[in-house]
Amino acid sequence: MTTKKINYNRNPRGRPVKCTAEQVAAALIGCDGNLTAAADRLGVVRAVVYDYIDRYKLQEVLDQSREASSTGWSGTATWAR
Repeated sequence: MTTKKINYNRNPRGRPVKCTAEQVAAALIGCDGNLTAAADRLGVVRAVVYDYIDRYKLQEVLDQSREASSTGWSGTATWAR
């Protein structure tokens, strides 16, 4: 039984990877962990951002960016009725 070698330069469909780890990390940090906004910034769909997070091991970056955005809220927002 042979094991399939993972080629990190291509996605599962064989196409070249569009974004680098640095670009994905910068988008996640710049969008405070919002995956939809990060996907728009990178020009890909949200599912691809999940793939990049897994491929580049960026879960810690995502967690830190979400934590930083949640601690920045002051709790003084008022809701319009």
